[in-house]
Amino acid sequence: MSEIKDKTIRESILTTDGNIVISADAGTGKTFMTVERIRDDVIKMDNYQTYAAITFTNKAAKELVDRLGDVQQSFVGTNDKFILNEIIIPFSKDVYPQIKGKNIKTDYSESEKYDKGQELLDRYIDEGIIGTYTDSHYNFAFQLALHILKKSHAARRYLVNRYFRIYVDEYQDSDKDMHAFFMYINEKLKIPFFIVGDIKQSIYEWRGGYPDGFKMLLQSDKYTSFKLLHNFRSNEQIQNYASVFI
Repeated sequence: MSEIKDKTIRESILTTDGNIVISADAGTGKTFMTVERIRDDVIKMDNYQTYAAITFTNKAAKELVDRLGDVQQSFVGTNDKFILNEIIIPFSKDVYPQIKGKNIKTDYSESEKYDKGQELLDRYIDEGIIGTYTDSHYNFAFQLALHILKKSHAARRYLVNRYFRIYVDEYQDSDKDMHAFFMYINEKLKIPFFIVGDIKQSIYEWRGGYPDGFKMLLQSDKYTSFKLLHNFRSNEQIQNYASVFI
């Protein structure tokens, strides 16, 4: 009976329109479902638009690329790479003319961190370097990307015209600034999102992770929420024991 229910959930994930958020335990096939949804969406598209599949690590991005295989390739990469290549580098000059001609790069070294956003912005304008806060609960790169997006009409028009949907994996590890950035794209630019996460795997709150953002999406009436139930990596007895233990 549970297998039938799980199959129905997976079928609904592939056919539901609008914003989708999925709570998926480890081993329940969340990457598989993401890839299948991308495949289905690409087949249905009859115009020039494409998709962005955003992950947190290069390893996860490579796995997505490998699984997508011959599917139309678009942006598949980390969240940092997305904001750098799709917003900061091409559209910074719209907001900060002084940056034109500079080689924009990141510097996340421990020795060069700053307490204030203005200090980071001054360094960015003067040197083209995207640095970090001393307090890891703040994310200058995403603050910068959101500010550019709000101020640059060209940046907003680019995203709206380019992407029919944005897929984000491991959303429970997003920090507050990432969450604000993604929600601006979703709510203001009206680009649908396909979001996957697992609260039980949220282990980065100490460095700025904001699992409450994912929880809010699960409860939002603007998102259709699903939960993947069947674990393909383990048997039922081990799953039950793990649930009790957790």
